[in-house]
Amino acid sequence: MSKSKKIWSAVLTLVLLSPALGAQEKPKESPRKPLVPLKLQVVFSRYQAEKKVSSLPYTLSVNADGRPARLRMGIQVPIQTMANNVPTVQYKDATNNLDCNVEALDDGRFKVACSLEQGSIYEAEPGRAVTSSFGPMLRSFRSETDLLLRDGQTAQYTAATDPVSGELLKIDMTLTVVK
Repeated sequence: MSKSKKIWSAVLTLVLLSPALGAQEKPKESPRKPLVPLKLQVVFSRYQAEKKVSSLPYTLSVNADGRPARLRMGIQVPIQTMANNVPTVQYKDATNNLDCNVEALDDGRFKVACSLEQGSIYEAEPGRAVTSSFGPMLRSFRSETDLLLRDGQTAQYTAATDPVSGELLKIDMTLTVVK
């Protein structure tokens, strides 16, 4: 056997017999947390002074795996406008949009990340829409948050005052582990 054949034969033997050289190292997988099913209740409450005038509860089923849960609820309101002295109608959303995701933390708490959007018809008194010469007036509210909650815990996320009506909007969130 020639010298070059002997060298190639030795190299091939080393490669086939050596696990460190012949096998690819597999990347280490991080341990997966168990999937935790949850119910997240979000309540939009409006107050005039101390009197509660409305309460809109929404419940989302979500898993504590960071994937989003989304809810869309609402109507489109026709608004009459004028374009070149011709009346036209445009539709505007009066909706509630909730986008939430939850991650389980190692200490038993949950990180709740939510984007909330509320559009509604402006009412001077409950049941009486305020209108302009073009139709009803619409109000909007948008917010994003990250909260840390435990099983069964309720937290008031925000309290915001409507700049026109003076109504107070409070948003409460309750997280419950589904057993």
